[in-house]
Amino acid sequence: MNKLLLISPPEKQTLLEAGDRPNTGLLYVASASQKAGFDTMISDLNHDSYHTLKNKIETFKPTHIGMTTTTPYFNWTTNYAKYLRSTYPNIQLIAGGPHATADPESLKKYFDTIVIGEGETAIGEILRGNK
Repeated sequence: MNKLLLISPPEKQTLLEAGDRPNTGLLYVASASQKAGFDTMISDLNHDSYHTLKNKIETFKPTHIGMTTTTPYFNWTTNYAKYLRSTYPNIQLIAGGPHATADPESLKKYFDTIVIGEGETAIGEILRGNK
């Protein structure tokens, strides 16, 4: 069965009030994934350490990892995708969010799937292998 781990990037370098609210986009995607019957977990790097995230990956064993991308976090997102690809080569990487919608071409060499538009409408098909 496919499992999805969603990652919210650390915003503390950019936003003064980082981590004071959940990433609602990832919550929508997580809810849609669960409704479609898939095990789903979220890691918010405003609250989780990288060590905690690594433990989640190694214990949850996701088949897919999705990351939200915004232009201010483009470098972080692509660098972390490179790390994930080299460390966990069998996990499918998904990019979504505003940057993925606005400039999907810039993410193609880092991710297996790029979601343009609303992720909650696409996630079930992606996890079923239809996209």
